[in-house]
Amino acid sequence: MAYDVTLAQINTSIGGLSNGSGFNGFPGNSTPPFQNFRYLLYSHWVCGAPAFGDYPSIGPAFVPFLGLGSTGIDLHGYDTTTGDPTTTTQFYTASFDHALLQGVRSHMLLSVDTLNKITQFYINDAAPMLTGPLWSSGGPYYFNLNYGFGNWNWDVTGVNTSGNYPGIGDVWCTSPASFVDLSVTANRRKFINADLSPVDLGNTGANPFGTSPAIYLSIRPGGVATDILINRGAGNPTVTAAGDPPSFQAPGTCTLALRPASLAMDTLACSGPVVRPPGDLIWLSWSDDRGHTFGNPVSQPFGDRGDYLTSLQWQRLGMARDRVFCISWSAPIKTAIQGAWIEVDTSAKT
Repeated sequence: MAYDVTLAQINTSIGGLSNGSGFNGFPGNSTPPFQNFRYLLYSHWVCGAPAFGDYPSIGPAFVPFLGLGSTGIDLHGYDTTTGDPTTTTQFYTASFDHALLQGVRSHMLLSVDTLNKITQFYINDAAPMLTGPLWSSGGPYYFNLNYGFGNWNWDVTGVNTSGNYPGIGDVWCTSPASFVDLSVTANRRKFINADLSPVDLGNTGANPFGTSPAIYLSIRPGGVATDILINRGAGNPTVTAAGDPPSFQAPGTCTLALRPASLAMDTLACSGPVVRPPGDLIWLSWSDDRGHTFGNPVSQPFGDRGDYLTSLQWQRLGMARDRVFCISWSAPIKTAIQGAWIEVDTSAKT
């Protein structure tokens, strides 16, 4: 039987889950008792209840914060040039224009190398467009967990009605021995399958790499909702919940995400000079608010005259509801679109 993640509903509008303080199982020195680590790998599944209330923000605070409502990534750590590991500073910030829909289950995957200033972020196995990604000009940096900023908190905000609380499951977080490159498909397949179904990470979260992560919060098959308060990883086992104890989300609350859609266009029949000026591109942009606003366009070059078998394709367009596509181009030649096709998989109730 295929594995399916079980989400625990966090029943609070302030706070959420918290995992201890101090080391939390992460590598690092202990004189003084600080945890400094270079790499971070983080994964979780989440779903906000449909209707009523605002989009919930949920994610680990301090290192890092992933806000599903504020749609941002903030990374905090220690600037090694200051010589003071007690100082925690924000060294990276970005937002993403991928709208996470309430009532749709989403997977979030993040890999960071603080010294080489690399941040890779995937939602449902697709890399969203990041806007304003900015690393501080200082550094180099380390993530650090000290007694002032040692708690890992999964905070819930933006929820203003009871019953509209988000669910979270299979929270997996560690500092790997080396950077995990998420552009390598095989690394993402350790957490999410190609059809966007979840991978079973095992009873202790050791399946992806053979060792338990620092933090792994999972309701195993047949378990109860409060099992989300057990850290099955190698770190601090104590997890506490604000508000009422976690419960299961009601059946039908959450739908499966769509498999990434793709758009293909038939050959562009171009007439004009054989040598064209550089920069003749065709652009695809899309709107998730029914055409009121459009995101940053993604370009491809035209096929030259005589390239009759050229097929322009935009793959892995992610999840959407009521999406509107816009194709645009400008070139000093005659052009014609022969046809366009969109491949979409519909969602299913869980």
